[in-house]
Amino acid sequence: MKSIISKIVVVAVAAALTVTGLSLAQGNGGRGAGDGNGPQANEPDRGRPPGPPPFLQGMTNAEIQRQVDGDAVVTRLDAGKIKTIAADSITLTENDGADVTIPVDADTEAYKPGEPESSVTDLVVGQKVMVDRELGQAADSVHVMPKRPRHH
Repeated sequence: MKSIISKIVVVAVAAALTVTGLSLAQGNGGRGAGDGNGPQANEPDRGRPPGPPPFLQGMTNAEIQRQVDGDAVVTRLDAGKIKTIAADSITLTENDGADVTIPVDADTEAYKPGEPESSVTDLVVGQKVMVDRELGQAADSVHVMPKRPRHH
């Protein structure tokens, strides 16, 4: 049985990255417009680069251990670029350069910004993703990370 808690953890992390990225793309540095703590919505913030918050930039992987019905369950998060895609797995080159092959199955869900009906078959080599899974199991979900806006 796929753990709903692991999905919540990854969705929360992906949502935080998406909201931060969108806020930064709008040029307000992740702060609300007119909050008195920085540029207004129409003034770009040049103090911090766009993208995920600093503590998540360059994340390679993480393991979260929790108790479920008295049993220890380890959820693993992997982040990197898709290197290869097969019918039953995807291989990522993680942010530290190491490759990791992650099994996928019919229950693996995919989330792409702006595409609510995404599936694993929509993934493309080279996309930056975050994958969550229970250790030793197929991926629960693959989250395509939003592209960082480019400033000219």
